[in-house]
Amino acid sequence: MYRRIAASWIAPALALALISGCEACRKKPPVEAAAEPARRSGMAVEGIDPSWVEEGSSVEVTVAGEEFHAGATVDVGGYRASGVRVVDGGTIVATVPGSLPVGGHDVRVTNPDGDSASLRSGFAVRSRQVAECGLETVHFAYDRSDLDDRSRSLLQRVADCIQQRGYAKVQIAGHADERGSTDYNLALGQRRADAVRKYLGGLGIDGSRLATISFGEERPVDTASTEDAWSRNRRAEMQAQR
Repeated sequence: MYRRIAASWIAPALALALISGCEACRKKPPVEAAAEPARRSGMAVEGIDPSWVEEGSSVEVTVAGEEFHAGATVDVGGYRASGVRVVDGGTIVATVPGSLPVGGHDVRVTNPDGDSASLRSGFAVRSRQVAECGLETVHFAYDRSDLDDRSRSLLQRVADCIQQRGYAKVQIAGHADERGSTDYNLALGQRRADAVRKYLGGLGIDGSRLATISFGEERPVDTASTEDAWSRNRRAEMQAQR
């Protein structure tokens, strides 16, 4: 009889325990697999020198960066560079092909393990018209530092050239012919350089990119004491500095 009574309450108790256990199973959130940490690479492309070439020309470049490995490849604008040589972990030498179209191009370095890094628009191909533009010399009348119509037209072309080539700094050197005192000619040369700088500034060239200096009569292009020689020596010359 004792066994019958025990059985009568043990069975319901077991059933209740099973039901409770199943409820707990349903409420327990599923265990998610731990996400695999993403692989981090210190690879970087920081610069390329030279950074541009005239269209149709190939050029040997030096790519600077970090974590370059032996066997790396270099692509410029989707074109594979040749002669790639990894000098060290931060330097690669390669030859950019002459088949690149005019415009800006990304520079991508890819290591043998698949890691890669890019420098957006790091290399440019310039049209022949831009590549051939120059910083022309401005000439002045005797004892004058004002610009005539021809000089202003010339400086418009100079301003376009500075912008197209992206010169960071242009030095403007003022000169005078041999007539007059040394001090007077130095001051005259400076006024001529300043006149060119001011006009280029009015055409949109940032003044911080323009530096002036005067050499007075010290650096003639023609040493003859004639009107023709003097007219060539009264000038402002420009030289680009990257």
